[in-house]
Amino acid sequence: MPTFIDESGDTGHEPDSAIHFRLAAVWVPTQDAAHACRESIKKLRRDLRLPEGYEFKFSKAGSHPERREAFFRAAMCHEFRFAAVSVDKREGEWRTADRGTIHRACAVAVAATLRSTYLADEDARVAAGKYRPLSELVVVDDNQDQEFLTVVRKKFRDMSSGCRPGASLVGKVKFRGSGPDEMIQLADMVCGAVAAHLDGDSTCYRLIALRDLGITRIP
Repeated sequence: MPTFIDESGDTGHEPDSAIHFRLAAVWVPTQDAAHACRESIKKLRRDLRLPEGYEFKFSKAGSHPERREAFFRAAMCHEFRFAAVSVDKREGEWRTADRGTIHRACAVAVAATLRSTYLADEDARVAAGKYRPLSELVVVDDNQDQEFLTVVRKKFRDMSSGCRPGASLVGKVKFRGSGPDEMIQLADMVCGAVAAHLDGDSTCYRLIALRDLGITRIP
């Protein structure tokens, strides 16, 4: 059950800073499912005659809406779910909140939303008599911010097992660049679609809405 995380916006408060900071987490049921999704995205890249190293990023595809649609349609052939959170830095205490505070709030929100999905998988394994302790991988887009990674690691590893008191549902939490990983690119595209949806354009979000586990708005 790997999970892939990406963010958009920033945590700054300068005049040219983004209004929002947003975080999205994409969950897939197995490593095999992640591999199959990667292969579909690679095939799409070939079908669109894009360079082998082309990165699907929501912001880059703005002038090519057909690429966004094709990407999401390819991804929707595979099983995934997503959770997201958006912080409006114009409101209340968030007008002066520091980077760590924003990161912690967002990591807590997406982890809390995903926990029921982790627990459901754990319960299904127990019911099938195939239970093994969960130690799930979480991969975060490498933004070169080790403090951010530390926050995400702590909040996800705080998710406790429903079958093993005191045990975590999550194992390794690590950085990985989006360039070599189509699943990080999926997290980026989902994060962008959610952001556009919250800003009033649901064109892409409607393509993936059935996979939405919950979008938290702060405040």
